[in-house]
Amino acid sequence: MKLFGKHISNQAIFTTMATIVSICALVVSVMQTYYQHKYLHAAAWPHLETSLERYEDKDSTKNTTSVKLMNKGIGPAIIESVTYHYKGKQIDGIETLFQLITKNKSAGSFKPVIQGKVIAQNEEFDLIAVFGTKAKEFTENIVHVKMTIVYSSVHDQRWEYIVDATLPNSSKTTKLN
Repeated sequence: MKLFGKHISNQAIFTTMATIVSICALVVSVMQTYYQHKYLHAAAWPHLETSLERYEDKDSTKNTTSVKLMNKGIGPAIIESVTYHYKGKQIDGIETLFQLITKNKSAGSFKPVIQGKVIAQNEEFDLIAVFGTKAKEFTENIVHVKMTIVYSSVHDQRWEYIVDATLPNSSKTTKLN
């Protein structure tokens, strides 16, 4: 066969075609690996949220206010750190925060969220729950609390979740890496 005035053998044509097919297969394989990697990360994406729930009764001793923490994502959230601020000052932990707000240990309950804790997909629990006459006081003071949780997925992707009454929607999540 002649191409551009030069004689080209069938072997050279087949070799060139095999090289082109191999390069195309390599490109497809790399692209498939890239998208599979993105899919695996998306399939294990945790997403933390909080909600404030209140129950008020005519009998104020039956009132309840609670802050729920939940993982609405697809995979588990691995807690790296949790910080609390009350009226602009950093607080040691949720126990101290609970005591500052309620001024009474028997007014409710709290659940510490510590480094290394894993919050499973669709897991939900009361971070703080206040009962009785202290529930209204707690609701009024919760606006002074800022909570920051840094968490990661099983693929070491990291996020920062901030709950703060001064934010437009009271919370925001930022991807760290």
